[in-house]
Amino acid sequence: LSYDAAVAHLSFRPSSPSSAFSWDRFSLGGHTFSASYRNEGSQVSVALTNHCAHAIAAEIEIPLERSDVSGVAINGAPVRGSPIKGKWNGRSTLIFRESFKPGAARLITVTFLVDTPQSEPVR
Repeated sequence: LSYDAAVAHLSFRPSSPSSAFSWDRFSLGGHTFSASYRNEGSQVSVALTNHCAHAIAAEIEIPLERSDVSGVAINGAPVRGSPIKGKWNGRSTLIFRESFKPGAARLITVTFLVDTPQSEPVR
């Protein structure tokens, strides 16, 4: 988590080993935010709130913790194609770039879709 006050840009990259945390109204460089992260195996949720008096840009990077992922759904909607992908610490990531007005909050829930093998028909 980092904040560049000169350009009003917040970077948030939650990662393991923590499965969950929530920070309410913490200060970075004299500016106030709230952030939370929850990893439930097949679903990851990230929330961010801008408590500043001015708009900010944010980059939220969510590590893909699973290697058997065939696709993702974001906030319940399957993604066609692929959201912006990055790499960090040897893992693939999903990157979201958002603008936050003063007081704005955003929840991003990523559900990992996994192909399950089809059973052979009984003959």
